[in-house]
Order: sequence, then C-alpha cells, then structure tokens
Amino acid sequence: MPDFYSLNVGVPVYGYINWNINIAMDRHFQWYVSPLGIGLGYPSGRFISLTASWLQQPKKPNPSEMYNFLSGHAIGVSLGYYTGGVYNVSPTNSGTQSAWGFGIMTPQFGGSYNYTPDILIFNRK
Repeated sequence: MPDFYSLNVGVPVYGYINWNINIAMDRHFQWYVSPLGIGLGYPSGRFISLTASWLQQPKKPNPSEMYNFLSGHAIGVSLGYYTGGVYNVSPTNSGTQSAWGFGIMTPQFGGSYNYTPDILIFNRK
C-alpha cells in the first residue's frame, strides 16, 4: 500500500509559472490541503496529476511520521506523459525527507513549492 496519494493541480498564472494546489491523503486517512503553492510547468504551466508515493524508509510510517513529512514546506518535481513519476522533498522534516511516486498526469515536466498549514490538516491522529 502506498504511504500517501496526492492530487496536484497547476493553474497558469503567467507563462510557465503556475499557482499550485495539492491535496494528499496518507495511509492513516489523514488529509492535507495545500492551497499555497507556486510552480513551473512545461509545456504550458497547466497540469494535473494523481500519484501514489512511498517515503524513502524501510518501515511503514506511523501517523506522526506521515504528519511530519506532509505538513509544512514541500518541494516536488514531476515528469510524465499520461503516466509518470514524481519526487517529493520535505526539507524541514526531521525524519525521512524524500518520497518517490508514480501515477497518471497530463504531459508535463514541472516543479513546485507548496506549504500546508496546520489548519488545513484533517483527521489528524
């Protein structure tokens, strides 16, 4: 089972620059909504992806580890053509700081920065 699922949407703002929105659900059914993001996307700055990801650690993460990874600051890079991969980094996390995933997505090569505030984390355990 994946550690988390993520829906990521990029809405063009100017050229390749987009406003980035991310909604994630972890393996413990905790929800994380991040409406505060900015990204770069090629070819148009517009994209959507639905991915399944795994933290880069040998054991299944507990709810606290998932919270530490998915809350706060995040950086992501994606590449795909209807299917593709994503690499996520949680730079301020004191534990596991990266995750790999794959899924379905519009044709894209992009990167994004998102921030998930505590007020937009639901069903926290």
